[in-house]
Amino acid sequence: MTRLEALTNPDLLLGELQRENDYLRSILDALPAGIYATDAEGRITYFNKAAAELAGAPPVLGTAKWSILKQLYDCDGNPLAADEFPIAKALKSHEPVRGQDVLAERPDGVRVPLLPFPTPLFDASGKLSGAVDMLVDITDRKRAEEALRHNEERLRLATQTGKVGLWEWDIQANRISWTDSLYALHGLKRDEFAATVESFSSLVHPDDRERVAAALKRTLSDDAPYELEFRAVRPDGEIVWLYSNAIVVRDGGTPARLVGATFDITDRVLAEQALKESEARERAHAAQVEAIMEAVPAALWIAHDPDCRTITGNRMSYEFLRMKPFSNVSLTADADERPEHFEVICGGRPLPAEELPVQRAARGDTIRDFEEEIRFSDGASRYLFGNATPLRDGSGKLWGAVSAFVDITERKHAEAQRDLLLAELSHRVKNTLATVISIAHQSFAKGPSFDESRRSFELRIRALAQTHVRLSDSNWSGVSIDRILQEETAPYRRDDGSNVHISGPDIVLNAKSAVTLGMAFHELATNAAKYGALSVKEGMVNAHWEIDADRQVLISWTETNGPPVALPTRSGFGRLLLERVLTSDLNGTVDLDFLPEGFRCAITFSLDRYVARLA
Repeated sequence: MTRLEALTNPDLLLGELQRENDYLRSILDALPAGIYATDAEGRITYFNKAAAELAGAPPVLGTAKWSILKQLYDCDGNPLAADEFPIAKALKSHEPVRGQDVLAERPDGVRVPLLPFPTPLFDASGKLSGAVDMLVDITDRKRAEEALRHNEERLRLATQTGKVGLWEWDIQANRISWTDSLYALHGLKRDEFAATVESFSSLVHPDDRERVAAALKRTLSDDAPYELEFRAVRPDGEIVWLYSNAIVVRDGGTPARLVGATFDITDRVLAEQALKESEARERAHAAQVEAIMEAVPAALWIAHDPDCRTITGNRMSYEFLRMKPFSNVSLTADADERPEHFEVICGGRPLPAEELPVQRAARGDTIRDFEEEIRFSDGASRYLFGNATPLRDGSGKLWGAVSAFVDITERKHAEAQRDLLLAELSHRVKNTLATVISIAHQSFAKGPSFDESRRSFELRIRALAQTHVRLSDSNWSGVSIDRILQEETAPYRRDDGSNVHISGPDIVLNAKSAVTLGMAFHELATNAAKYGALSVKEGMVNAHWEIDADRQVLISWTETNGPPVALPTRSGFGRLLLERVLTSDLNGTVDLDFLPEGFRCAITFSLDRYVARLA
């Protein structure tokens, strides 16, 4: 049994709290269920505020036995002997006792119906140490059950005295004969209603009509019993619950009449609904009590003395500190108990033990919104954010402190990642602006005409923007070579894609190389579409890449079946980008071959420096 399981199980909650010197007494006193605990002999050792209020007077600890109330009775009002009390049975059998409703007599003589949940407690060696009992007041449920019995008796009397609607349906004539009492059940007058099957159907609640019709059909077809509960709508809009049963009278084997009776069961249905709602509330309340500690998404630490020599916590706190449950986590504990595998950092410096939140709270300070780092000896760190509050006894004297901290490690990592991304974005924007200036100089300085230069500039800016979109889609984690080539050659591929062949292993480029190669592939594709293989129907482009034994990425762009290639007389922006920018940015090599049978470009760069990952 772990510590958190004990704290979150209402059947074991008080036994754990007794061993913890009632450090969560304030929480239990806020619970609306009476809770008390006994030792192995049945002597009461603890009770919460609700239990004292239920008893009418607080019992004497260590003296009172078995129950916080004066006397217990069974459901019939018979007094129970002490060894018949539910908690006595739990202590004797060493097993929880469930489902035994009792009547408890308060000192003022009032008897209260209760549902007890006694459960035995055992120490670490498995020896019985006592028991804990949670008392749930079921007065509302008992009232609902009494109301249900009362209404059932009223229904029985109504049947016996003739206060029930009788009817007969002549199937051939399609006429229904009703008694006056049945007209009264429906809130109708005899002269205001023509009793036919169709008119009767109009009285049934719309949501129940299909079900009523199906029941009638089954009864007439195979003599199935006609027993049905349904809702009817009165002229004033009031909805009543009715119960009908009937038998078939046959004439020569053919159904001739249906004879039945109808009862008003509204009170019974409402009582059942009230009972179900009451039971649902009770179950929800019990579940809330059981889950109250489990629902706290925080590491809890409790100092059990003003000097904080002993500090314990819940399961989450021990897991967080990498310690065994029930260990002493205090950094001011004796040397043989004090943990040595972590330190607490705040503001970039280790915090002395006396400055820790729990220690400060134990001296009377209330700590709010405190952020700290738990740094372990293996270099790992976790970050916490939370509060610490002093604990005082009834006289106001300090006896310890409690703290609740949530793990914000992921948030801190996210903040660091955000700062890194912002710095990277700033750097990328500067580089992009420099690239735009270079594109502008090359496009406008040497273009044969302003329109052509502007068109070339726009296409290059779009290619640059497209690369940024790709990187943004991947949170700047990288873009694959295949995706860049597919998108840059897409405008020039035939419908069947046969004029462009792209192949190679899955390689994801980092942000820097993706921007540079994106621009390079744009220039290659644009040049092939204007002057090279993609400018004619028969032309072919083959783009292939691989990784060699020296962990170099080799990319080849080969054009075939295009117009004859001649060595260019001047160097445009595309050639400048390929031979200078790409070589500089990737610290690699670029070889351009203007062969008569087709243009070729070979690019080589380091796998380890410019590839984010192999997909």
